[in-house]
Amino acid sequence: MGEGGLGLSGGEVRRLALARAFLMEAPLVLMDEPSASLDQDSEAALLEALRALRVGRTVVVAAHRLATMRAADRVVVLEGGRVVQDGPFEAVRAEDGALRRLLGARSPLVAAALEPRA
Repeated sequence: MGEGGLGLSGGEVRRLALARAFLMEAPLVLMDEPSASLDQDSEAALLEALRALRVGRTVVVAAHRLATMRAADRVVVLEGGRVVQDGPFEAVRAEDGALRRLLGARSPLVAAALEPRA
């Protein structure tokens, strides 16, 4: 591996970061967009690893991807540096608030995905 992770894919760098978090047994893990630039299979593997990682510790993830938000126990939505929504994903997405506007503006498909599941 080269300096700065040269020679590794984005998914490989993220897997190494998760492995380090597991080995360090850190009580608090902060991740910024861990699923950015990943394909669906790699994202699914990452989310599964995050589920295991969060047992017994606090994991804070900055995310814009719907799948990452759905996997969270709690979603906090910031707007202008202030918390404007907070709670379980299903409750936050059901509100007519910032999350719905943000994701709905990105794509009609995302807006449809935000509709409550039957």
